[in-house]
Amino acid sequence: MSGERPRLSAFICNYNHGQFVSKAIEAILGQSCPPDEFYISDDGSTDRSVEVIERYASKGAFTRFIRHQSNQGMFPTVLELRGMCTGDYVFGCSADDYPLPGFFEKAMGMAARYPQAGLITGKMVMQDARGRRLFTLKASRWKTARYVSPKDYLKEYLEVETPGHSLGSATIYRRDAIRDVGEFRAELGPLCDTFTARAVGLRWGIIYLPDELEAVTLLPGSMSNSVLKDREIFLGYIRAMARVARSPEFLPYFPPDYVDRWEAQYSALARFVHRPVIRFIMRHSMRCLTFRPIAKFATVSEKIFRIFFERVAKNA
Repeated sequence: MSGERPRLSAFICNYNHGQFVSKAIEAILGQSCPPDEFYISDDGSTDRSVEVIERYASKGAFTRFIRHQSNQGMFPTVLELRGMCTGDYVFGCSADDYPLPGFFEKAMGMAARYPQAGLITGKMVMQDARGRRLFTLKASRWKTARYVSPKDYLKEYLEVETPGHSLGSATIYRRDAIRDVGEFRAELGPLCDTFTARAVGLRWGIIYLPDELEAVTLLPGSMSNSVLKDREIFLGYIRAMARVARSPEFLPYFPPDYVDRWEAQYSALARFVHRPVIRFIMRHSMRCLTFRPIAKFATVSEKIFRIFFERVAKNA
């Protein structure tokens, strides 16, 4: 594959996101390096999603449109779509997120140069339901496009960022790499992509692009936000991810001391953010970020929260 443009598969999972899905479709179709195949699945929507999707399907925009008559859930839908993909690399997103211009071209160019990397990732732009920019998530140590070895991925990313840091939405996976780590594991709930990215990175290394690659819409009803409301459920997912990382399958890649620290720190953060006062502050801080004058200071706020949370975690 080295030196040649790899084949890319892309897919969208939609469920009752009729107000967002056309933006996601247009963003993929409008890439300067379009995917070699493009699938979209509607998981039993009850809004006008199917009407919107079928307008594109009638023009041959997709390789295939999969329509579920009833809701199957996120994990079965994602596994179904990944099973259809035949490209060397796979990109998937929910209908309320979308890739930014140039993402696929930059990613596939780097993939051709560094075929050993298990994934390509970069910055995520977080926005509200109206498309207003809130803040940006990124890897704090990396300023240039580069291949990151498994050793450096551990030292310069996993041991530097907060325990829950994830750029999963702005990620393209090498298809055989994600298959070999077991795809996305339903038992890990909202941490499934957090684990998968770490498992791939610690085994094959990653490519990092210091560019804004994906727009991610923060919605109150998302799976992650719903789970975060229950401390014990979220702590259960943290323990589950630690168990998988310690399993014989992944022990060669996840250093035990790292897994121990990660579990302790993330559990401490989870207990901390579930305190009523902290939850109130965080909820209203996010609302404040939707006002344009305050949104300009979102990056500063992110750094303040990072320092604050790191101190809490280190005292775990």
